[in-house]
Order: sequence, then C-alpha cells, then structure tokens
Amino acid sequence: MPAKLYRPNELLQELGITEPEEIELEAIAQFVGATVVAEPLTGAEARLVGSGDKAIITVNVNSSLPRQRFSAGHELGHWMHDRGRPQFSCGIRVQNANFLASDPESLANRYATDLLLPDYMVKPRLGKKAPMLTTVQELAGMFTTSLTATALRIVDLGIWPSMVACYSRDKRQWFKRGCDVPEKIWPLKVLSEDSLAFALLREPEATSATDEVDADAWIDLPDASEYTVVESSFKVTPELVVSILWWKDQAQLEALDDD
Repeated sequence: MPAKLYRPNELLQELGITEPEEIELEAIAQFVGATVVAEPLTGAEARLVGSGDKAIITVNVNSSLPRQRFSAGHELGHWMHDRGRPQFSCGIRVQNANFLASDPESLANRYATDLLLPDYMVKPRLGKKAPMLTTVQELAGMFTTSLTATALRIVDLGIWPSMVACYSRDKRQWFKRGCDVPEKIWPLKVLSEDSLAFALLREPEATSATDEVDADAWIDLPDASEYTVVESSFKVTPELVVSILWWKDQAQLEALDDD
C-alpha cells in the first residue's frame, strides 16, 4: 500500500509533535517511507531516489545542520508532491533561488519551510518581535533552520509590515510581501548601490548588515526618498543575498501607498 501523501501540518500532528526539538527529520521521514542518510555529495545538497513506497534521501554531510535539515525537508517535499519520479538532485542555488513559484523546486521549498517552521509553533514564539536579523537568528536557532526559510516564515506570520527579497548580483530572484504591505510596493528589480545588500555582495568578508535606509534604495515610487525602511540583509552564498525590509512607522507605508 503506497505511503499516504501528508501535508506538513498533518504529518506533524499525526506524530504528536508540539515542540521545535521534536521535529526530527530522520524519524519523520521514516514514518512516510523515506530513510535519511548523510554522506559527502558533490554538486548537490541532497538527492532523493525512490521506488514504489520507499525512498532514500541523501543529504550533504559537509553542510551545516540547518542546511542538512532544510535539504531533507525539501526532498520530503518532492517525495510528497512528486511521487513516481525516480530521482531528484538538488543544489544549494536551486534551493535558495526557487521559493515562491509553482514549479517542483518551489513547492518542495515551501514544504520544507512548513514542516520545519510550523505556524502553530512559530507564531507564539515570534509574538510582537520586529522582523530584523536578530529575530531571524533567534528563531532559526530555536528550530535549527536556515535564515532564508526563517525570514520567510517571519514575514508570513509577523505583525509588522514587511517583505523579504532575494537578489543575485544582477537581478531580483524572488520576493514576498507580508499581508500588510500594499500590492503596489515592489522592491527594485536590480539592487541599488544605496542598499546594504549591494555592499554585502561586493565585500567578500561581509556576511550581514542591518540599518535604517532611505526607502528609495528599495522602492521606485514618487517621494520614496522622504521615507525610511529598516533593512536587514544576509548572504546565503557569495552570489546571493536575502533582505528583510520592514516599516517601524506604518503611516510612512500608507503615505507611499497614497503616492
């Protein structure tokens, strides 16, 4: 009998998981017919090989524990969404650059995010904290998750108007608004030289930065230079940076929307 195709919350609740430290990927995977092993990999962060109702998920033993956990969750997403395809091999760039579309890699990323950062555990721990890098790091430590996945979950569930965006050196890869950010507000297609993210991608030793910046460093709207936004940016690879933008003063956001 084929293994049931569980949604992340269904799977966690079926197993009675209520605390972050109980989210043990090896045991969860075993429950749905997949065995997780850690071995050295070249050119991939994880591989999934499946046949019938059994699968082997291999994660790169040389990666950090949060990356290994996200990779395992990502491959579980493929196992749930893409059963019947015999093999997947997923690299770090694919995992970081595909989050919000409807392709298999984006769906697998969202599965991993929902599994590792379930809303019913994150929301009470997030509370009213501002969506800054320190908050991302704190929650990532609690759940042993990647900063990117944690940032996306904070923007989803937080009470502050915010958005998160991923950039390479030459273009925006993806972005997501929180529910309180008007649809007319888009981050620039190419990083501004006035953003902290731009500097991070050009400074090999720099890894993260947080500061208040002029809104026109991120948003192309009339009078944006008269307003400010708090930017927290961090590198996920030497070529990719993720930025969280949030407004301490919601009246400024409303003024931008009126413009």
